[in-house]
Amino acid sequence: MLFLLNSLDPVRLDEARIMGGREDKSLLLYGDAAYYATQSMFNKLAGLEFEEVFVSEGSLASRNITLDQGVEAVGYDKIADMIINDHDRVVSL
Repeated sequence: MLFLLNSLDPVRLDEARIMGGREDKSLLLYGDAAYYATQSMFNKLAGLEFEEVFVSEGSLASRNITLDQGVEAVGYDKIADMIINDHDRVVSL
């Protein structure tokens, strides 16, 4: 399951935790949610058990963000591939 997150609203993280349950889940950060990819905010994702955490390169560039080592920056081609081919379900929060 792939969760798409574009907000810093902590309620959205709780929703991902509840909906994802014990399934394998990944997180794609874009828009303002890209700030979760910084070293100082990445710990807010701890305990949510995402297998992988990605962030949109476009969101990074427009916000001048330095990534935490646990996050992978991806371009639009990879994002489209993740949504269409890599995950059986996609949830936008």
